[in-house]
Amino acid sequence: MLVILLAISGCKKDKDNDGLTGIPDITPANFDWDIYILDLAGMGEDQREDAYYVSCDWLGNQSAFTQTDVLTIQFNNATPITLQNYGYWFGEWSFAAEAMLNPGTSYNVKLFKNGTQQASGTIKTAYRCYANFPAYYNPSTTAELTWSLNNNNQFQTAGVSSYGEWSGEEEEYDEHFVELSPSARSYTIPANAVDNFGEWTEYELLVMQINFTKSGRSAFMAVQGQGNSYEGIPTKDAYISGLIRQARAMRKQL
Repeated sequence: MLVILLAISGCKKDKDNDGLTGIPDITPANFDWDIYILDLAGMGEDQREDAYYVSCDWLGNQSAFTQTDVLTIQFNNATPITLQNYGYWFGEWSFAAEAMLNPGTSYNVKLFKNGTQQASGTIKTAYRCYANFPAYYNPSTTAELTWSLNNNNQFQTAGVSSYGEWSGEEEEYDEHFVELSPSARSYTIPANAVDNFGEWTEYELLVMQINFTKSGRSAFMAVQGQGNSYEGIPTKDAYISGLIRQARAMRKQL
């Protein structure tokens, strides 16, 4: 799996976030750990409402890890959770697991390698948005998205993706996403915002909520999103990958 993002605005910041006005560039020069916490609520009929997908990518010297290393993560004083070692993917060591958390809640997060603490930070899981999507989507016309939130998160974005057929080497893909004010509760997707790849084109409208914190050389990102697909039903894994892809894309724009 891949991983996630966040921004800063109007939230209480820890001392490492003083003066931070946006998401810094997450690179091996600046960070050792890139940690994502994705809200899985609504991603399947049998999905628990308190289930979260936790992904940790090691950006430092890749020789520091082996396939036998064990990574665990702890939220507040709960029992540490063992993350599955996915090995060396896309030039980074990746680890992931599910955790049972609650939205809009601050957690002190600690990461351990073979029992030794590697990173720690405090982050609030995103308040959940509840979105209203059009019954049909025609890319040649505008589309109105509206949603509700119990409270503002640090950052939110909305937009649309389009997907064509797999060519054998790469998938045809286009996207249109915009950064919105944390207080926004609607967005109109303009006509012709994304490419149409023919009769098999699939579209996904998405509203995404994000929180971010930096602690030393560790980046913590909490993400929640709600989407609706047209001419296709994405799997849970595809939806998770979509959230992460959009989070990473938006992070580069901040």
